[in-house]
Amino acid sequence: MKLLKIFKATSSSNGFALIEIVIGLGILVFILSAGLFVNLNSISQRNFFAEEELISSLLKTARSRAVNNINETSHGFYLSETDFVIFEGDFKNQQSFKRNSQVEVTTSWPGDKVIFKNLTGEPTEAGEIKINDKTMTFDIKINEAGGIN
Repeated sequence: MKLLKIFKATSSSNGFALIEIVIGLGILVFILSAGLFVNLNSISQRNFFAEEELISSLLKTARSRAVNNINETSHGFYLSETDFVIFEGDFKNQQSFKRNSQVEVTTSWPGDKVIFKNLTGEPTEAGEIKINDKTMTFDIKINEAGGIN
């Protein structure tokens, strides 16, 4: 009978046991850490696609200005070490846009620049721009007619 009273006294305590709290905290830490990795990957993807969108937009802007004969001169796009630059003529009226250092960008043509002829929008050289981070790669192609894909 005494054994039965001892068992009842210990099993009717209020609150959580230490092991239950530790297990609960372990599960919470695991869920939060998994969410952190997912979040870091989404930031990397967002940076990659933002860089691709910026380059594509700048190329289309330079070509559009050339086709519309703005200031009656050609317009171009230049890839420097730290910036993307759109310009007119012989590097006049430059507009610079900061590059993301975590995304690698290379061109297939020499000099890292493409110039679109005024009125026609044809590039001086067809080629592609390769955008690369450690997990993704994307190519922006410029054809002989100046089309940007």
